[in-house]
Amino acid sequence: ISGLEVVDAGGSQRVVISSGRQLLSVDARYGTVDWRFGASSAVAQMTAVSDINGDGADDVFAGTADGHLFLLSGKTGDLRWQTKLPKIKDSTASESQSKVSSVVAMSAEDGKVAATSIDGRVSLFDVAKCSKDWDVEITASGPQSQNFPVTAVPDTTGDGLPEILGIKGASGPRGST
Repeated sequence: ISGLEVVDAGGSQRVVISSGRQLLSVDARYGTVDWRFGASSAVAQMTAVSDINGDGADDVFAGTADGHLFLLSGKTGDLRWQTKLPKIKDSTASESQSKVSSVVAMSAEDGKVAATSIDGRVSLFDVAKCSKDWDVEITASGPQSQNFPVTAVPDTTGDGLPEILGIKGASGPRGST
C-alpha cells in the first residue's frame, strides 16, 4: 500500500487505497471493494476533492509516476478527466516525461488541486472545470529525481485563497536538505 485517502460517500465512508498501478475503494464499514481503477503506471500521490459531479461522493484526483493525472468519481471509480504533465528537457536537450511528485487539494470545495513534478514545476488544476489554471517552474537546478512536496497553507496575501508552500531538496557541502 502506497497511499490511503478517506472519501465521504454520502452517509458512508470509503477508504481509497493505492498500491502500484491500482486504486481501489473499500467500504470502511464492511470492508467490501466498491471499485478498482488501473492507472498507466504507479500511483505517486492522490487526494480527495468535494463531490464535483453531484453523485453524493467525494471525488479522487491522482498522479502517477509517468506524469498522468486522473480525476475519478469517488462513487464509481469512473474516469472523469485526465491530463499529463509536460515533457522535460535535460542538459543534453533530450526529452523525457516528467513524474508527479505530489498532489494536494488546495480548496477541496472548489475543486482546486495543486500538483508538482520532480523537475520543480507546480501546476494548479480546476478539476470542477477539468482545466489547468496555471503552471510555473519553481526551479530548474538539481537532479531530475527529487521529491517536491507541496501543502496548502492559510491565506497570507489577503486574496481569500490558500497559498501553496513547496519544498524542494538541495544538495551541498552540508548534505541534502
